[in-house]
Amino acid sequence: MTLALLLHSLLQRSLRMKIEETNETVPDQKGRPSKTPTMRWVNQKFEGLDVVKVREPHKTWFKYETLDNFITTVLRILGPPYVERYSPAWVT
Repeated sequence: MTLALLLHSLLQRSLRMKIEETNETVPDQKGRPSKTPTMRWVNQKFEGLDVVKVREPHKTWFKYETLDNFITTVLRILGPPYVERYSPAWVT
């Protein structure tokens, strides 16, 4: 449990630091701009994300559906690796 709480805290701190670096905001639960979102709120928004795994003869790729503005904003703030990972076709 301690390890899970530590990881949760580090992820929240990392996101808040990135928000500060990029001078961006994300909407809070009431839709107001916030520079200090909680990881609980971010995780709740990512819960509705649909992932479709498509298998073709020579490759497998994932399609992420229901990417709303909140999710795309958080991914943009986190940086290019996150944006690339959640792009429409991420190939394995």
